[in-house]
Amino acid sequence: MPANEHKSILFDFLIQPRFRVWRHLFVLVAFSFVSIGQSLFVFENQAETLGNGVYWFGIGNTVAMITLFYLNLYFLVPRLLLNNKYIEYFILLLAQVSLYMLLKGVVEFYMLSHVGIVRNFNAVSLLDGLSNLTLYAICIASCSATTFFKQWIADTERINKLENNQLSNSVDEIKSHINPKSLSNVLRYMSEKVKTDPDEASDILFRLSDVLRYELYDCKREKVLLESDIEFIDKYLSLEQLNGQNRFSYTISTTGNVNLFVPPFFFMPVIQKIIEQQPADMQISFDIHTDSVLFECKASGANPATDVAPVKLQLSV
Repeated sequence: MPANEHKSILFDFLIQPRFRVWRHLFVLVAFSFVSIGQSLFVFENQAETLGNGVYWFGIGNTVAMITLFYLNLYFLVPRLLLNNKYIEYFILLLAQVSLYMLLKGVVEFYMLSHVGIVRNFNAVSLLDGLSNLTLYAICIASCSATTFFKQWIADTERINKLENNQLSNSVDEIKSHINPKSLSNVLRYMSEKVKTDPDEASDILFRLSDVLRYELYDCKREKVLLESDIEFIDKYLSLEQLNGQNRFSYTISTTGNVNLFVPPFFFMPVIQKIIEQQPADMQISFDIHTDSVLFECKASGANPATDVAPVKLQLSV
Protein backbone atom coordinates (compact mmCIF):
# COMPACT_ATOMS: atom_id res chain seq x y z
CA MET A 1 0.00 0.00 0.00
CA PRO A 2 1.48 3.42 -0.93
CA ALA A 3 2.72 5.73 1.84
CA ASN A 4 0.26 8.49 0.95
CA GLU A 5 -2.61 6.00 1.31
CA HIS A 6 -1.41 5.16 4.83
CA LYS A 7 -1.38 8.90 5.59
CA SER A 8 -4.89 9.26 4.18
CA ILE A 9 -6.24 6.45 6.39
CA LEU A 10 -4.60 7.90 9.51
CA PHE A 11 -5.81 11.40 8.63
CA ASP A 12 -9.38 10.18 8.07
CA PHE A 13 -9.32 8.22 11.33
CA LEU A 14 -8.25 11.30 13.29
CA ILE A 15 -10.49 13.84 11.55
CA GLN A 16 -13.47 12.36 9.75
CA PRO A 17 -16.79 12.24 11.68
CA ARG A 18 -17.55 8.69 10.46
CA PHE A 19 -14.69 7.36 12.62
CA ARG A 20 -15.80 9.20 15.78
CA VAL A 21 -17.16 6.08 17.49
CA TRP A 22 -14.01 4.13 16.71
CA ARG A 23 -11.83 6.95 18.06
CA HIS A 24 -13.74 6.97 21.35
CA LEU A 25 -13.59 3.17 21.59
CA PHE A 26 -9.84 3.31 21.03
CA VAL A 27 -9.44 5.84 23.87
CA LEU A 28 -11.64 3.80 26.23
CA VAL A 29 -9.72 0.59 25.53
CA ALA A 30 -6.35 2.32 25.85
CA PHE A 31 -7.23 3.94 29.19
CA SER A 32 -8.65 0.65 30.47
CA PHE A 33 -5.43 -1.24 29.75
CA VAL A 34 -3.30 1.54 31.24
CA SER A 35 -5.40 1.79 34.43
CA ILE A 36 -5.58 -1.94 35.05
CA GLY A 37 -1.86 -2.24 34.31
CA GLN A 38 -1.15 0.49 36.88
CA SER A 39 -3.27 -1.31 39.46
CA LEU A 40 -1.43 -4.60 38.98
CA PHE A 41 1.92 -2.76 39.16
CA VAL A 42 1.07 -0.87 42.38
CA PHE A 43 -0.45 -3.89 44.16
CA GLU A 44 1.74 -6.55 42.56
CA ASN A 45 2.78 -8.23 45.83
CA GLN A 46 -0.60 -7.72 47.52
CA ALA A 47 -2.83 -8.81 44.64
CA GLU A 48 -3.75 -12.13 46.28
CA THR A 49 -4.42 -10.47 49.65
CA LEU A 50 -6.57 -7.67 48.23
CA GLY A 51 -8.36 -9.99 45.80
CA ASN A 52 -11.03 -8.27 43.72
CA GLY A 53 -10.14 -4.94 45.32
CA VAL A 54 -7.29 -4.58 42.85
CA TYR A 55 -9.69 -4.87 39.90
CA TRP A 56 -12.21 -2.51 41.48
CA PHE A 57 -9.37 -0.04 41.94
CA GLY A 58 -8.49 -0.48 38.28
CA ILE A 59 -12.10 0.11 37.20
CA GLY A 60 -12.35 3.23 39.36
CA ASN A 61 -9.02 4.49 38.03
CA THR A 62 -10.26 3.91 34.46
CA VAL A 63 -13.46 5.87 35.13
CA ALA A 64 -11.44 8.72 36.66
CA MET A 65 -9.02 8.91 33.72
CA ILE A 66 -11.85 8.81 31.16
CA THR A 67 -13.63 11.55 33.11
CA LEU A 68 -10.48 13.68 32.93
CA PHE A 69 -10.23 13.00 29.22
CA TYR A 70 -13.79 14.10 28.43
CA LEU A 71 -13.65 17.12 30.75
CA ASN A 72 -10.58 18.25 28.84
CA LEU A 73 -12.07 17.43 25.43
CA TYR A 74 -15.52 19.01 25.85
CA PHE A 75 -14.92 21.72 28.46
CA LEU A 76 -11.32 22.94 28.66
CA VAL A 77 -10.41 22.71 24.97
CA PRO A 78 -13.42 24.49 23.38
CA ARG A 79 -13.80 27.13 26.12
CA LEU A 80 -10.16 27.91 26.78
CA LEU A 81 -7.63 26.37 24.40
CA LEU A 82 -9.47 27.21 21.17
CA ASN A 83 -10.12 30.74 22.48
CA ASN A 84 -6.37 31.33 22.98
CA LYS A 85 -6.66 31.25 26.79
CA TYR A 86 -3.57 29.10 27.17
CA ILE A 87 -2.60 30.06 30.73
CA GLU A 88 -6.11 29.41 32.10
CA TYR A 89 -6.20 26.11 30.18
CA PHE A 90 -2.97 24.75 31.65
CA ILE A 91 -3.84 25.94 35.17
CA LEU A 92 -7.20 24.16 35.15
CA LEU A 93 -5.70 21.09 33.47
CA LEU A 94 -3.03 20.82 36.17
CA ALA A 95 -5.67 21.39 38.86
CA GLN A 96 -7.83 18.54 37.55
CA VAL A 97 -4.89 16.17 37.22
CA SER A 98 -3.68 17.11 40.71
CA LEU A 99 -7.10 16.36 42.18
CA TYR A 100 -7.16 13.02 40.38
CA MET A 101 -3.70 12.10 41.69
CA LEU A 102 -4.66 13.17 45.22
CA LEU A 103 -7.73 10.93 45.23
CA LYS A 104 -5.78 8.09 43.66
CA GLY A 105 -3.04 8.45 46.29
CA VAL A 106 -5.56 8.44 49.15
CA VAL A 107 -7.18 5.23 47.85
CA GLU A 108 -3.79 3.56 47.39
CA PHE A 109 -2.74 4.59 50.91
CA TYR A 110 -5.96 3.17 52.38
CA MET A 111 -5.67 -0.15 50.50
CA LEU A 112 -2.00 -0.62 51.36
CA SER A 113 -2.64 0.30 54.99
CA HIS A 114 -5.32 -2.40 55.05
CA VAL A 115 -2.62 -5.02 54.42
CA GLY A 116 -0.12 -3.45 56.82
CA ILE A 117 1.98 -1.40 54.41
CA VAL A 118 2.50 2.28 55.21
CA ARG A 119 4.18 4.62 52.78
CA ASN A 120 5.96 7.63 54.21
CA PHE A 121 5.96 10.95 52.38
CA ASN A 122 9.50 12.10 51.50
CA ALA A 123 11.47 13.89 48.81
CA VAL A 124 11.48 10.81 46.56
CA SER A 125 7.70 10.49 46.70
CA LEU A 126 7.39 14.24 46.01
CA LEU A 127 9.56 13.97 42.89
CA ASP A 128 7.65 10.87 41.82
CA GLY A 129 4.38 12.75 42.25
CA LEU A 130 5.59 15.73 40.21
CA SER A 131 6.81 13.49 37.40
CA ASN A 132 3.49 11.61 37.36
CA LEU A 133 1.64 14.94 37.34
CA THR A 134 3.62 16.04 34.28
CA LEU A 135 3.10 12.74 32.47
CA TYR A 136 -0.65 12.68 33.17
CA ALA A 137 -1.03 16.31 32.06
CA ILE A 138 0.87 15.65 28.82
CA CYS A 139 -1.16 12.51 28.17
CA ILE A 140 -4.52 14.24 28.71
CA ALA A 141 -3.50 17.38 26.78
CA SER A 142 -2.18 15.36 23.83
CA CYS A 143 -5.62 13.79 23.42
CA SER A 144 -6.93 17.23 22.42
CA ALA A 145 -4.54 17.43 19.47
CA THR A 146 -7.21 16.03 17.15
CA THR A 147 -9.70 18.72 18.13
CA PHE A 148 -7.05 21.40 17.81
CA PHE A 149 -6.03 20.06 14.38
CA LYS A 150 -9.65 19.95 13.19
CA GLN A 151 -10.11 23.56 14.27
CA TRP A 152 -6.95 24.55 12.41
CA ILE A 153 -8.22 22.87 9.23
CA ALA A 154 -11.61 24.60 9.58
CA ASP A 155 -9.93 27.99 10.08
CA THR A 156 -7.68 27.40 7.05
CA GLU A 157 -10.67 26.51 4.87
CA ARG A 158 -12.53 29.59 6.13
CA ILE A 159 -9.56 31.84 5.31
CA ASN A 160 -9.24 30.32 1.82
CA LYS A 161 -12.95 30.84 1.25
CA LEU A 162 -12.73 34.48 2.34
CA GLU A 163 -9.72 35.04 0.06
CA ASN A 164 -11.60 33.49 -2.87
CA ASN A 165 -14.63 35.63 -2.13
CA GLN A 166 -12.46 38.73 -1.92
CA LEU A 167 -10.86 37.90 -5.28
CA SER A 168 -14.29 37.32 -6.79
CA ASN A 169 -15.54 40.63 -5.39
CA SER A 170 -12.48 42.38 -6.81
CA VAL A 171 -13.20 40.99 -10.25
CA ASP A 172 -16.87 41.99 -9.97
CA GLU A 173 -15.87 45.48 -8.87
CA ILE A 174 -13.60 45.86 -11.88
CA LYS A 175 -16.44 44.74 -14.11
CA SER A 176 -18.71 47.36 -12.54
CA HIS A 177 -16.20 50.17 -13.09
CA ILE A 178 -15.15 49.27 -16.62
CA ASN A 179 -17.85 48.89 -19.19
CA PRO A 180 -17.10 45.67 -21.15
CA LYS A 181 -18.19 47.33 -24.37
CA SER A 182 -15.89 50.31 -23.78
CA LEU A 183 -13.03 47.99 -22.89
CA SER A 184 -13.64 46.05 -26.10
CA ASN A 185 -13.55 49.29 -28.08
CA VAL A 186 -10.27 50.28 -26.44
CA LEU A 187 -8.68 46.93 -27.23
CA ARG A 188 -9.91 47.03 -30.81
CA TYR A 189 -8.63 50.58 -31.26
CA MET A 190 -5.29 49.59 -29.75
CA SER A 191 -4.97 46.55 -32.04
CA GLU A 192 -5.48 48.82 -35.06
CA LYS A 193 -2.90 51.33 -33.83
CA VAL A 194 -0.29 48.61 -33.31
CA LYS A 195 0.17 48.46 -37.07
CA THR A 196 0.04 52.18 -37.86
CA ASP A 197 1.24 53.90 -34.68
CA PRO A 198 2.97 51.52 -32.20
CA ASP A 199 3.91 54.35 -29.85
CA GLU A 200 0.31 55.41 -29.38
CA ALA A 201 -0.75 51.77 -28.94
CA SER A 202 1.90 51.36 -26.23
CA ASP A 203 0.69 54.54 -24.50
CA ILE A 204 -2.91 53.25 -24.52
CA LEU A 205 -1.76 49.94 -23.06
CA PHE A 206 0.06 51.68 -20.21
CA ARG A 207 -2.98 53.85 -19.46
CA LEU A 208 -5.24 50.80 -19.45
CA SER A 209 -2.92 48.91 -17.11
CA ASP A 210 -2.79 51.91 -14.74
CA VAL A 211 -6.59 52.13 -14.68
CA LEU A 212 -7.01 48.41 -13.98
CA ARG A 213 -4.28 48.45 -11.32
CA TYR A 214 -5.92 51.36 -9.56
CA GLU A 215 -9.28 49.62 -9.57
CA LEU A 216 -7.84 46.32 -8.36
CA TYR A 217 -5.59 47.59 -5.56
CA ASP A 218 -6.11 51.24 -4.62
CA CYS A 219 -9.89 50.99 -4.49
CA LYS A 220 -9.53 48.51 -1.60
CA ARG A 221 -8.09 51.20 0.62
CA GLU A 222 -10.26 53.30 2.86
CA LYS A 223 -8.67 56.55 1.63
CA VAL A 224 -6.49 57.49 -1.35
CA LEU A 225 -4.74 60.69 -2.37
CA LEU A 226 -6.98 63.08 -4.26
CA GLU A 227 -4.13 63.54 -6.73
CA SER A 228 -4.17 59.81 -7.52
CA ASP A 229 -7.94 59.80 -7.88
CA ILE A 230 -7.83 62.74 -10.29
CA GLU A 231 -5.08 61.02 -12.29
CA PHE A 232 -7.25 57.92 -12.51
CA ILE A 233 -10.22 60.00 -13.74
CA ASP A 234 -8.00 61.57 -16.40
CA LYS A 235 -6.79 58.20 -17.69
CA TYR A 236 -10.26 56.72 -17.50
CA LEU A 237 -11.73 59.56 -19.61
CA SER A 238 -8.86 59.33 -22.10
CA LEU A 239 -9.75 55.69 -22.67
CA GLU A 240 -13.46 56.48 -22.93
CA GLN A 241 -12.60 58.94 -25.71
CA LEU A 242 -11.60 55.99 -27.86
CA ASN A 243 -15.19 54.80 -27.95
CA GLY A 244 -16.30 55.32 -31.54
CA GLN A 245 -19.91 55.96 -30.55
CA ASN A 246 -19.14 58.60 -27.95
CA ARG A 247 -16.37 60.94 -29.07
CA PHE A 248 -16.06 63.82 -26.61
CA SER A 249 -13.54 66.28 -25.24
CA TYR A 250 -12.88 67.03 -21.61
CA THR A 251 -10.85 69.26 -19.30
CA ILE A 252 -9.89 68.78 -15.66
CA SER A 253 -8.91 71.77 -13.52
CA THR A 254 -7.84 71.87 -9.88
CA THR A 255 -7.57 74.70 -7.39
CA GLY A 256 -5.82 74.13 -4.09
CA ASN A 257 -3.69 71.37 -2.58
CA VAL A 258 -4.43 67.95 -4.12
CA ASN A 259 -2.46 66.09 -1.42
CA LEU A 260 -5.58 65.26 0.56
CA PHE A 261 -7.04 61.85 1.31
CA VAL A 262 -10.49 61.05 -0.05
CA PRO A 263 -12.55 57.84 -0.49
CA PRO A 264 -11.67 56.11 -3.79
CA PHE A 265 -14.19 56.35 -6.67
CA PHE A 266 -16.24 58.94 -4.83
CA PHE A 267 -16.66 61.10 -7.98
CA MET A 268 -16.79 58.29 -10.55
CA PRO A 269 -20.56 57.50 -10.38
CA VAL A 270 -21.36 61.09 -11.43
CA ILE A 271 -18.82 61.01 -14.28
CA GLN A 272 -20.02 57.63 -15.54
CA LYS A 273 -23.63 58.76 -15.40
CA ILE A 274 -22.83 61.83 -17.52
CA ILE A 275 -20.81 59.78 -20.02
CA GLU A 276 -23.86 57.55 -20.55
CA GLN A 277 -25.68 60.67 -21.83
CA GLN A 278 -23.03 60.99 -24.59
CA PRO A 279 -21.92 64.61 -24.14
CA ALA A 280 -19.71 66.40 -26.64
CA ASP A 281 -17.68 68.20 -23.99
CA MET A 282 -17.04 67.79 -20.23
CA GLN A 283 -15.56 70.35 -17.87
CA ILE A 284 -14.51 68.92 -14.50
CA SER A 285 -13.22 71.13 -11.69
CA PHE A 286 -11.95 70.48 -8.17
CA ASP A 287 -12.03 73.40 -5.75
CA ILE A 288 -9.96 72.14 -2.81
CA HIS A 289 -10.04 73.67 0.66
CA THR A 290 -8.52 72.61 3.96
CA ASP A 291 -11.53 70.58 5.10
CA SER A 292 -13.58 70.07 1.94
CA VAL A 293 -13.48 69.40 -1.80
CA LEU A 294 -16.01 71.01 -4.11
CA PHE A 295 -16.46 68.90 -7.25
CA GLU A 296 -18.29 70.25 -10.29
CA CYS A 297 -18.93 68.63 -13.65
CA LYS A 298 -20.39 70.58 -16.57
CA ALA A 299 -21.31 68.79 -19.78
CA SER A 300 -22.71 69.92 -23.10
CA GLY A 301 -23.99 67.96 -26.07
CA ALA A 302 -23.72 68.47 -29.80
CA ASN A 303 -26.28 71.27 -29.55
CA PRO A 304 -27.83 73.33 -26.74
CA ALA A 305 -30.89 71.10 -26.70
CA THR A 306 -28.81 68.23 -25.35
CA ASP A 307 -26.97 70.12 -22.61
CA VAL A 308 -26.63 68.29 -19.32
CA ALA A 309 -27.34 70.09 -16.07
CA PRO A 310 -24.16 70.78 -14.06
CA VAL A 311 -23.53 68.46 -11.13
CA LYS A 312 -21.91 69.65 -7.90
CA LEU A 313 -20.67 67.55 -5.00
CA GLN A 314 -19.06 68.69 -1.76
CA LEU A 315 -16.88 66.20 0.11
CA SER A 316 -15.73 66.88 3.67
CA VAL A 317 -12.21 65.64 4.41
